Amino acid sequence: MSYTQFFLQLFGWGFIFYLHSRNLRRTELGRLKDSFLGQLKSDFEWLNKKVKHTIDNKVETTKYQASTLQIEEIVASKIAQLEEKIEHLNLIYKRKAFDPAMLSEFYSLNIFDLMKADDYERRLNIIETSIVTKINTYYTHNLYLNSNIQNFCKAYKEEFLGAIFGSILILIWTLIFIVWL
Repeated sequence: MSYTQFFLQLFGWGFIFYLHSRNLRRTELGRLKDSFLGQLKSDFEWLNKKVKHTIDNKVETTKYQASTLQIEEIVASKIAQLEEKIEHLNLIYKRKAFDPAMLSEFYSLNIFDLMKADDYERRLNIIETSIVTKINTYYTHNLYLNSNIQNFCKAYKEEFLGAIFGSILILIWTLIFIVWL
């Protein structure tokens, strides 16, 4: 086998590795994004049911305020879980593609004011739709539309360095064996 054949095979295997790892990353990101959106939707459904239940069963002001505080605490923990999932998505994507600040509308939601409003379902729906739209826009833009060489190099910096180092080692070993023979 000549050197050109060897390097062509090495390049071919590198290209196949790139295509395979890119497809695996895209598949995993899509699965995690769908899981994130499912959790977001279930959180909003839970909040909608909880607000409706609290409004319908409002008896005393102290119980009403206590249940409102409990709901706010649970919402804060749910937001923390969603932010953790966003950070996980960013780790897999190898850059900050999803911004945790997109949950700011959900985080700034005042439950006490929401329970006083007659249109709380519409407000929750608007916030949920806004967040889902932002996530889908980030996902589509960063994964499919934004595919220039600079982003490619940033995403695969470690793989490039490993391939270069491996190629240098193989070249050195082959030169050493040629000299010794």
